[in-house]
This record gives sequence, structure tokens and C-alpha cells, in this order.
Amino acid sequence: MPRYKFQRIRWGREKKSNIPLAMQVDILLQALANVSFLALPAILIAFYSAPTIHPLEIIGAALWLAAFALETISDKQKQAFVRRAREAGDRKAVCNVGLWKCTRHPNYFFEWMVWNALIVASVPAYLSLFETRGENPTADLLVWIGLGVGLLFISRIMYTTLVYFTGAVPSEYYSVKKRPGYKAYRKTTNMFFPGPARAAE
Repeated sequence: MPRYKFQRIRWGREKKSNIPLAMQVDILLQALANVSFLALPAILIAFYSAPTIHPLEIIGAALWLAAFALETISDKQKQAFVRRAREAGDRKAVCNVGLWKCTRHPNYFFEWMVWNALIVASVPAYLSLFETRGENPTADLLVWIGLGVGLLFISRIMYTTLVYFTGAVPSEYYSVKKRPGYKAYRKTTNMFFPGPARAAE
């Protein structure tokens, strides 16, 4: 996959000679993130036992469904475009149809929004922890603040990962080399956040 090839290039620039070890460390860090702070919203939601559903939980669920649906749609649009390009014998075509007209990486953007939706849905559970502090309110307050910082960190780290480490930047490194029209596409279309296409210079 391009992202792993790109990671090897990055490691080469960092003068890392033991690539198998670097790859194992990278995999272990991803696994650690998945079972620790990335699971934080789900853990908060699972242990939230309010008698009614909070509006933020509804908003988070609706946002999650919309983001998941749009991520799926963008993947389907890309698959259909690639299939048509292969049938036409044009393997260097640039996908700029549907959601791909608004951003060069709609699948990554909506994946990021899936994580943000989980954070939104977990806010009521997070806020309820402030009201249930125990015998040591100072320590509980510090834990509560740490959890809040952790929730915000999830959004930031997923953005950084999807743009710089496993997503946009690695894939574009190869797209520019393989597809002559990709440079023009970059000039007219936002990389990550959706927006209207710009006029070509």
C-alpha cells in the first residue's frame, strides 16, 4: 500500500536502518492508540447511565451516521471511477467526480468526522463525571480535565494521522508521480476540508 511505501521513505530520511523493527514499533503504537485513548469516547458512552437520551447524543449519532454514509459514498464513487477508467484504458485518470470535486480526500475527511461524532456523543457522559466526584475532589478534577484533553486530542491526532501519516500526504506523493493531471487537480480542489472548486490559474 502507498502509505507503507511512503513510511519507508520517511524512515529512510530519518536514517532508520532497521526497517522491520521500525515497522513493528509503528504497528504497536497504532494498536496501543486503538485500545487506549481512541477507545475513550466509546468507554464514556458505555458507562453513561442517564435515564434519558441527551440531545448531544442524538446529534452525535446523526453526525456519525451521516459521516459514515458519506465516507461509504465517496469510496463507492472512487471505485466506480477507477473501474470506468480501466475499461476506457486510462489508468492515469484523476478522480474528480461527486464528493471528489469538493475535496481530494473525502473518504479521509468523513472518516475524521466519524471520530468527531463519537466525541460529540460522549460529551454528556464526560460532563456527568464532574458531578459525581468522590472523596478526593482535587484528584477527580485533575482526572476529569485529563479526560477532556484526551477527547480533544483524539480529534487532533486523527486529523494529523489521516492527513500526514496514513492518508492524504502519502497517497498524493504517488498520485503526482503517476497521474499527470493531478497537479492541476491540486490547484483547484481542497486537500482535506470540503469546499467549492477554485478556478485553475
